[in-house]
Amino acid sequence: MPTHDRPPRVVLVTGASSGIGEAAAHRVARRGDHLVLLARGRDALERVARDCDDLGAASSTVLAADISKDDEVGAAVAATIARHGWIDTVVGSAGVVAYGRVEDVPAEVFDQVVSTNLLGSVNLARHVLPVLRRQGGGSLVMVGSVIGHIAVPDMAAYVISKWGVRALVRQLQVDNRDSPGVRNGAAIFAKSQSSRRVSRGSITSSTQNGSAVRNGERSRFSRASISSILACGSGAASISAR
Repeated sequence: MPTHDRPPRVVLVTGASSGIGEAAAHRVARRGDHLVLLARGRDALERVARDCDDLGAASSTVLAADISKDDEVGAAVAATIARHGWIDTVVGSAGVVAYGRVEDVPAEVFDQVVSTNLLGSVNLARHVLPVLRRQGGGSLVMVGSVIGHIAVPDMAAYVISKWGVRALVRQLQVDNRDSPGVRNGAAIFAKSQSSRRVSRGSITSSTQNGSAVRNGERSRFSRASISSILACGSGAASISAR
């Protein structure tokens, strides 16, 4: 059941098929809002959409798209506007990670981490911000990491991508000062180790402040962690959650 008496909002979540994106979608669904779920895997998104409908979402729309491909992101944003006419909040939580030193990670794997985490965030901003500016309001929240503030052994690609996301959010805040109704923020999470062993130079879904889907088990994140994302979308410039 909705937890408020306001009209439902329209919330687009990337990386919605697992992890933080799935957990954020569940929280939004409980508020009774409209959800647009974006990730590469349609089957996983359909499962999340069914869960969100059961939790009370006003509607759940599935859009299969690769965040690292600009044209697919643009089409997803356009489809959201065509369906709802408006976007209140966008949560950018798509992410992957590869382990290894710079010289250990194959170029194509390194590039995919940066393309998904950093350039995917740029693609999202490129298509979402013009919509929010035309509306005169709305929120774009990028899920960052404490690793975007430090260096960590054997995580070169991920560290670089998350430092870039933090810089991107700051730049967007500066560039959009002339539109005070448009909010750009970063929800910062502490990185935790996945229970699955990942070989050097390989790539896997990013896991932050909890565990991604492993051996059929759903992701679990603290309510405070997910609340920080939604609080950021409500106007906070930066939220730190552990």
